[in-house]
Amino acid sequence: WEMPHTCPGLVAGLWTFSRGGKMQLREGALEFHGGFSTWYMRRVARASAMTLGHVILGRDEWCLQFCREHEQAHVRQVEIWGPFFIPAYLGSSALECALAWTRRGPDATRYGVAMASSRYRRSSDGAPTITNEPVGNTITVS
Repeated sequence: WEMPHTCPGLVAGLWTFSRGGKMQLREGALEFHGGFSTWYMRRVARASAMTLGHVILGRDEWCLQFCREHEQAHVRQVEIWGPFFIPAYLGSSALECALAWTRRGPDATRYGVAMASSRYRRSSDGAPTITNEPVGNTITVS
């Protein structure tokens, strides 16, 4: 049921591993980071992590740790939806973009990306931090 999504993830994961990346098994999913995954996530996907069936690709170990709960939700969705997951995901994303555009105009998606990326950064000593902009709190994740 999940194989149509997992197979491309395994190919990308094995390519990552063969190019010096790391692999780990967490919560029933293979996670890969480094090597090809780092390049792909930065240059092509422009994301911190991405789920392909039971495979999760991440830029680095910190991104996988930070995004694990979210990506595991996608693993569960693929288990439920099977081959219908990608059309459902793309359709809901398109609907969300259309609704955002009608509410805020053509800069809505750029605004959303800027807001999301501004919340997640590393402090001056390299420790990952999450800033909660509306309240002004900073939480250090160890």
